[in-house]
Amino acid sequence: MLSIPREQHSQVLAAALPRAESEAFLITRNHAVATLAAADLRAAIGSGRALLARLPLRSQRTLVEKASGEAIVHLTADAAWRFFRQHAIPMYHDLTQKGARSLRVDALLWEAAARWPDILPSQAELAAEGERMQADKDGLEIHQGLFVSQVLSSPQTGHHLIRSMLRPRAESLALLPQFIATDRADLGTARVEVQAGAGYVTIHNERYLNSEDDTTVGPLEIATDLILLHPGVKIGVLRGSAVDHPKYAGQRVFSSGINLTRLYQGKQSYLSFLFRSMGLHSKLYRGVLVDHEADSRMHHFRSPSVRWKSFGSRPSTNLQSAGAASFCWLWIT
Repeated sequence: MLSIPREQHSQVLAAALPRAESEAFLITRNHAVATLAAADLRAAIGSGRALLARLPLRSQRTLVEKASGEAIVHLTADAAWRFFRQHAIPMYHDLTQKGARSLRVDALLWEAAARWPDILPSQAELAAEGERMQADKDGLEIHQGLFVSQVLSSPQTGHHLIRSMLRPRAESLALLPQFIATDRADLGTARVEVQAGAGYVTIHNERYLNSEDDTTVGPLEIATDLILLHPGVKIGVLRGSAVDHPKYAGQRVFSSGINLTRLYQGKQSYLSFLFRSMGLHSKLYRGVLVDHEADSRMHHFRSPSVRWKSFGSRPSTNLQSAGAASFCWLWIT
């Protein structure tokens, strides 16, 4: 049986927690690592979370309590990582019917959580944790990252998931006929319109200087889908709206980066970073997968990445070419 590092063992026992329960957690966690069985891991995670619930909020803990809480989180995460190394890829094959289904990463995580309650957090559990400030969270989303990392570690399942994320979102397909007919769509924090063969995507998160957060990533990905799927669009333009901040009043701000206010408030989800990288940014670079070809196939894209230009406050001469010039994106302020 694998043993728990002495330092972390001591940190768990050092806090003002019932010693019998602390020792029971350490034994249960050790057993879960040895068996790599879902039932044993659920028991270890449940025991660890019960101990965390006895501690004050994370930002209000003493140094000893913080060390104990972090040791509990790290020990359960390590047990989950070992479990996912053995079981994540078989679960992915099962959920996707050996690649016949294309699941977005959020759907994948929710379906896996239904199969592995407690091991992966549910939407309800994450919503409850989302009411806490970031400094008070004990890392429910860590297990999501560990699971996804194991899926991506395999060339077969990783490639399948990446291509699944390149498919148009369901919302995009529902909006597409109306968008083609009117050449415009208002998605709240993103607006899109077509003029003379150019598709304009404008970020509208003015309160936060057009920063990226959970409220913008989804609409921006839908807007990108619409531009790439519109048969009359040959060039995409991504820009920020004019803001009313006293320092920049009336000026267009492309983006101030990640919304640090929402991050501090605990409102920036781990999933939003996956949507941003695997959905929005990947589509800007690679395009959308518009058919239902098997994911092992490498063609049938409408790709915007064949010509790439980036404009800041002044035009840039930086140009990356990856094929025949049929579509390009421009970033402008």
